[in-house]
Amino acid sequence: MEQVSASLTANDPELMNMIGVIASRLIENIPDEETGSEMRKDALLERALMYAAQAEQQIATQNERIEYLQGLSFTDELTGLFNRRGFSEQLKRTLASARRYGHTGVLIYCDIDGFKDFNDLYGHCAGDAVLRHVASISENALREIDTVARLGGDEFAMIVAQTHWNDGAKRARTLQWALESTPCKFQNEILPVKVSLGIEPYGPDDAPKDLIRRADMAMYYVKRQKKGPLGRFAAE
Repeated sequence: MEQVSASLTANDPELMNMIGVIASRLIENIPDEETGSEMRKDALLERALMYAAQAEQQIATQNERIEYLQGLSFTDELTGLFNRRGFSEQLKRTLASARRYGHTGVLIYCDIDGFKDFNDLYGHCAGDAVLRHVASISENALREIDTVARLGGDEFAMIVAQTHWNDGAKRARTLQWALESTPCKFQNEILPVKVSLGIEPYGPDDAPKDLIRRADMAMYYVKRQKKGPLGRFAAE
């Protein structure tokens, strides 16, 4: 992040223009030749320090803005989770670590069953509340070293890192139980949440695209099993 910020700062026309203005002010305020040399040196040093402090503050402010914007590019605004881009980067790092250290883990793809009904029956604010609810429950159900992301719409992904298949599958079941046993409260309504999970183990030899494809297929297989002959979800 620091290297990227420094690069963006150096190429920021607005900031570079500001530094040029400060340099011009410094040159314009150099005392005349008739002034004593010591006084001239002191005045020049004082002004140089003042302008340097101003430039440092401007650069710090600019870097904060750049880091904030970069954070937005990896973060889902509604839930505060990683978005698809952030998830992709995190998965690449996780699999790189798996290749280096021989780690294994589990990727979970999660889709909210019948999500469209929340929007149709109660409005999009209700749908947003359900998404935030799923995000919060998921983060609480998993560990700090795990990753939870919203990929878009009603799809989420979870990376359960540094674990074996049995433990990862157990954590996935715990996650599903937590989501489905805790309904979302929206205004005066209690909205029950049901989810379909695709669970796929990963290891040192896995590539991101292949792993994502397998988890996605596993999730849709589970979802199809729940649907009745008309394509609607069977009554629980």
